[in-house]
Amino acid sequence: MRADRHNTTVLVPAVELATFRKRLDRLNAKAAKFGLDPVLASEPVFRAYKIEHEENASGTGAHYFTVPLRQGESPKAGQGLVRMAEIAIEYPIVRLGDWRVIAKIEAMGAPKGAAADPGPTSNLVFAVSSDPAEVAVAEAHRCEAIGCEHCGKQRRRIASFILTDGASFKEVGQTCLEDFTGIDPARALFLANLHEFVSFEEYEGRWTPNCIGTREYVTNVLFAVERFGFVSASKARDTGETSTFVEARDLGHRLKKEAELSCAYESTRERHAQTADAVRTWYAMNASPTGFDANVRALLARDELLFDPKHLAFVAGAVAQYQTSRLKREQDAADALNLRHVGEVGLKTTMRLRIEKIIPFETIHGYQWRINCRDESGNRLSWRTSVPPTEAMLASVPHGWFEAQFKVKDHGEYNGIAQTDVTHLKVISWVPVHEPVAEDAIEGPRP
Repeated sequence: MRADRHNTTVLVPAVELATFRKRLDRLNAKAAKFGLDPVLASEPVFRAYKIEHEENASGTGAHYFTVPLRQGESPKAGQGLVRMAEIAIEYPIVRLGDWRVIAKIEAMGAPKGAAADPGPTSNLVFAVSSDPAEVAVAEAHRCEAIGCEHCGKQRRRIASFILTDGASFKEVGQTCLEDFTGIDPARALFLANLHEFVSFEEYEGRWTPNCIGTREYVTNVLFAVERFGFVSASKARDTGETSTFVEARDLGHRLKKEAELSCAYESTRERHAQTADAVRTWYAMNASPTGFDANVRALLARDELLFDPKHLAFVAGAVAQYQTSRLKREQDAADALNLRHVGEVGLKTTMRLRIEKIIPFETIHGYQWRINCRDESGNRLSWRTSVPPTEAMLASVPHGWFEAQFKVKDHGEYNGIAQTDVTHLKVISWVPVHEPVAEDAIEGPRP
């Protein structure tokens, strides 16, 4: 830091960073107008802070303060968190000759351009020095009548400035400032704005939670999915339902109001929290290069998540994807142990089957379809055809099991699971069921 500049560190709520930068730009425009060097700000370092509070001794209120969340520390469930940007700044010292301004004293409640209110003395102190001794001198004027040691005139004053030459201090009235030091009062008033700028951490939004612990949020998502089912952000827009990410974000408020829901949450929280750890570990080890997975890895690696709809929706979708993948892995593991081939290669057989999935694909000879089925024991069969049964392609037609005759083409495997490839399949008859085929049973376009 240069000898003619102060330095300090400010805390800015992450959601107010754009406002901070606008204020910095406006402040530096004034600095240039007054011939001062600009205020310099470092790149922000983001860090989560816990919002703590202490009850007053009288029990009539509470004092709120923030405490940095240590790296690797998991916040408590329901803990208010705010992500702050730590920014180091340097700002100019306004001086002329040996004198420089270290603080502005302002009568509390005095409107701009009006005389100070009579009564008990109580002033606002805007110290622009970071030196403890100089700040202490400025603070000593908080409960003293505002005066001027330059002209000594006794009158009701709106403001004064505290000056130092390094050895002594002097309080000078606003109108006498330029006469005593040559410093234009407008340049000194710049310091008041500068104080507001370097005290940005006092912004009231500091106490408004703007993030949530990642483990807690994923736990909330798992509870919401189990309780209400998964609703994506896009489906919520189309149907008017509440999306899962909103349910999980606002769950803490509902738990305070709904006793039954709170009991259900408490009884399952530890189980969901353990699954939340598994979700984060699984994505950390998932080297998939897709943009979605890369974004999810970055978000889940943090100890906290901002209340950013895009971030929260990404994570909620990732949790649903993990659940689907986990169920498939468990099913595949069970299938690998229990499923068998059916029939004898080269021979015809007849049995009851049910369509599991229809996959269209294009060849040089036109569209073909792979129709995956299961028998009554769950064994997998696969049929490739260019002429699928009409009923199989109509998801709106109630059908399920059907009697089929086919020839066994091969006993193979797919992803380590026994699969029987068939050919010359003929539908003998459909066995209607009450529910229609699921929409996701047919992949890709339908010609």
